[in-house]
Amino acid sequence: MSTTPPNRALPATVDARKLTGQGVRLTGCFCASQLPRLANAVAALPEPVEVTLDFATDEQNQRVVSGQVSANVTVNCQRCMQPMEQHLQAEVALGLVWSEEDAPHLNRDLEPWVVADESASLSDMVEDELLLALPYVNYHPVGECSGASHFSTGEVEAEEKPNPFQVLEQLKKKS
Repeated sequence: MSTTPPNRALPATVDARKLTGQGVRLTGCFCASQLPRLANAVAALPEPVEVTLDFATDEQNQRVVSGQVSANVTVNCQRCMQPMEQHLQAEVALGLVWSEEDAPHLNRDLEPWVVADESASLSDMVEDELLLALPYVNYHPVGECSGASHFSTGEVEAEEKPNPFQVLEQLKKKS
């Protein structure tokens, strides 16, 4: 298995079919300018995204990509709207398919990566994995969040509202 040197900038596109046939391990990084969707989804992407991917052929002769993608990002706390650091980590388990029709033939533990041409966008795939790893909401821990003091969780008294169907009930009784 050949390996790329660590901390090296990875290419935006690769020939994934060829890499799986050769059993290559890619180790390197992407900068924020190569991942525009991720950069727009967070407040800041201060450090390069670290990537380790193994391209191989499994026992069922399926071309697979496995590995890990991690990044430190800055997001806004949803309570206080102040920036906070968030570590994102995604485990990659993909099966290469040539079209959407081939996807159901993959093992259940693999997600399809449609590679229709010789050239596949490695940066898009890494970006997709990190976008899926983003939490839905981001909060500081309660003791550290300045916005937590503005909220209370006491009981709320329910207002008594008139029933709009009460008129219909009265009409029903008259008939």
